[in-house]
Amino acid sequence: MALTTADHLFRLYIMMFTSISSKEDSITSAGAAVESYLVECGMSHAEAVRRRDEIMLSHGV
Repeated sequence: MALTTADHLFRLYIMMFTSISSKEDSITSAGAAVESYLVECGMSHAEAVRRRDEIMLSHGV
């Protein structure tokens, strides 16, 4: 459940941040937000980073 939500959050954050910053900054911000969310859900930091990277790659970034 957390991974599906993280994936949706990433897409939402990209759309939101792109309207107020550059594409690179919006990707960085969205990635950080997703990583933070996964850690808050109880995932280890290392696992959250790995999952964040998987999510970002699945969206072609």
